Formats: sequence, C-alpha cells, structure tokens
Amino acid sequence: MLKKLNLSYKGTIFAYMWFLFTVYYFYLTFHAQGIKFVTLQFAGIDFATLINELFVAIMFLMIYLLFSMIPSRRGMLIPNAFLMFSVGQSFFYVILAIMHFNIVSLLISIVYAFSFMGLMYAYNLICFNVIDHVDGQGSYMYRWTAAMRVSFMKYWGYVVGFILLHALLTSMIMTSAHK
Repeated sequence: MLKKLNLSYKGTIFAYMWFLFTVYYFYLTFHAQGIKFVTLQFAGIDFATLINELFVAIMFLMIYLLFSMIPSRRGMLIPNAFLMFSVGQSFFYVILAIMHFNIVSLLISIVYAFSFMGLMYAYNLICFNVIDHVDGQGSYMYRWTAAMRVSFMKYWGYVVGFILLHALLTSMIMTSAHK
C-alpha cells in the first residue's frame, strides 16, 4: 500500500522525526497543563460535528490540491506536517491509554490515529499522482487539471472512504481530560 506513495529516504526520515516531535510536543503540553490522562469514549453521533468534520476534511483536500500545483513532491511537506501533528496527538492518546491500562480508550485512540493516517495516505495518493503526471501539451493549469481529474477518477474510493470514516469517528468520540 505504501509502495504507491514512492517516498524518498529523506522524506521518510523527515516524517518519522516530525512524528516523534509531535508526540513529544503533546507530552510537554499535557504535562505543563497538569493533565495526567485522557480517556476517549464512544458517544452518540453529533451531526453538527459530523458536518463540520466533513467540511474540514474537504477543505484539507483542497489545500493539498493547491500544494500539488508546486511541481515537486517536497511541497507536500507543508500540508503533511499539519496532519502529522494530529496523528502525533492521537498516538499520544495511545501512549496515555497504555500507561493507564484503559483498553477501550486504547482501541478508540488507535482507530482514530489510523483514520488520520488514512486521510494523509489518500490525499498524498491523489497529489503525488497529480505531481507525477503533469505532462503533455498546453498550459500548466490545463495539464494540472487534467492530471487532477485522472487522479480523482483513480483514487476517489480511498478519499471518500477515509473522509467519511474520519468524520464519523470524530463525531462519535468524546474526549475527557483528567488532572
């Protein structure tokens, strides 16, 4: 599955280092606020949150697509850094759940972290495919929109599935911080 992204060695190392930084950042933030642990629980679906998360996920897709106009894969580091921050926060919740032996919170945290990683994966599939296939005759905008259309037709299932999964999970999860 990750072979489709075709990441360079330096890009992979950067992603790992950024991920470790975000986990450490959330450790410092929670420690400074005196928060000992966080519990995640399933609650009923909050439709206002569901609509909001759908909107945010679609806006993030638009931001990714704007960065795909830069004809280099390195331009994708900027939007990935923001989503990687959310992945780091979710994995920090995993660490807290392990430390306090809260199995339900652990499972919810893992699924939530994987929903963020799924969003990043789907967005990067489309954008890397756009960047790699902007070629041919005509203006750059024409070639970019043609490559974007082909990428959406190829990977629309990943994008729609991960957006809906993430929005549904976010609308169902209730977070409680304990000092």
